[in-house]
Formats: sequence, structure tokens, C-alpha cells
Amino acid sequence: MRLWKIISRPTYETSIHDGRLVCDDHFMEQDWRLAYEWMALQLTKRVVPSPADTRFPQWAWSQWEGPECKRPDLRTFRHRVAPGEYVRLTLEIDPDRVLLSDFDEWHFPLNNWYLPFDEADAKKFEQILVRDHVAFGGPHPPHIQNLIEASWHRIFDLGAEDPYGTRSKPEHQSIQATFWELFIDDVIDVTHFSSCVAAE
Repeated sequence: MRLWKIISRPTYETSIHDGRLVCDDHFMEQDWRLAYEWMALQLTKRVVPSPADTRFPQWAWSQWEGPECKRPDLRTFRHRVAPGEYVRLTLEIDPDRVLLSDFDEWHFPLNNWYLPFDEADAKKFEQILVRDHVAFGGPHPPHIQNLIEASWHRIFDLGAEDPYGTRSKPEHQSIQATFWELFIDDVIDVTHFSSCVAAE
């Protein structure tokens, strides 16, 4: 499976030396930890358990902006990342190591939102909140949190109908890939680039 990953040049050089890269969760946004723990659990359940020395997955792009633009466009990324030197890695990874999901819908787990199937489903969930006197913003009681997390599984059904409009149209759909380990042997091409964001 062809994937692309953007990381800092120092991180890449460390992985060359070590031959392997795993997630360092010291840099994780704490507000998003619930979502990352959930994704790690899905990767364990659906693909393979994590190695002993890591709890969180690696992230890459399977499709950046639609099937005609799978590879991330560095003209855009130069303006998105913090000042520094970066690399875009082209990877070839066994599909049995990878879990794909819709990038737009990934924002529902990140924000701890319910991901509705359609408008009727959204209204049904709202009615449950009203019935149980639960605020939209949380924190949520366990039975509501269980409903929310159960709805997130829709992010893995990439070809499903999207009546509620929670993802981009197929020609612009962004698909992310998660996997536990990046081995240097997975890398088939490296493109170096610098950020255009001015340092403050």
C-alpha cells in the first residue's frame, strides 16, 4: 500500500539511525488524548496489537485530497507546518499493518462529538440528550459517552453513503492511515522541504 508521511528532518534522521520510528506521546495534545486512545484501540482490534514500546499509532496519508491528488502537495504544507526542515516520505507498507479512516470524520472523535448517520439519527441523539438533561459540551455520563464512541466507527466505512454530509465528496475525500511502526525499509522515496512560515 502506497502512503505518504510528513515529519521533521531530525525525526527522519533519527529513524534512519535506529531503523524504526514509533510514536512519542510526550508531544501529544492532551485535549485529543481520548481520540488517540480510541484510535489505538481500533488499530489493536481491527489490525494488530501494539508493540511493547508504543501505545499510539503513526499517522500517514493514503489519499490527501481525492483519488487524483493522493500525494500531499508541499506547496500547501510549506505554509502549514512550524518553521524548520521537513521530509515527505513515500512509503510502501503491507496493507495488513494499516487501518484507513476518513480524515474529515476523524474530527468527530477529536472533538468528542457524536457522528450521525443522517439527520434523523442526529435528531434522535439530541432528543436523548434533552431527555437525560445532558449538555452538548460534556463531560458526558457513561451511557452517552458510549453512544458517542459507538458512532465513531463510521469513519472506517470509506465507501458508505454520507446523507448527513460529514465528509468531503469522493473527488475530494481525504483518507488517513494509521499503523504502529515505521521501518526505514518502508521508505521508498524522500523529498526534503522547508517551511515558509516565518519564525516569531
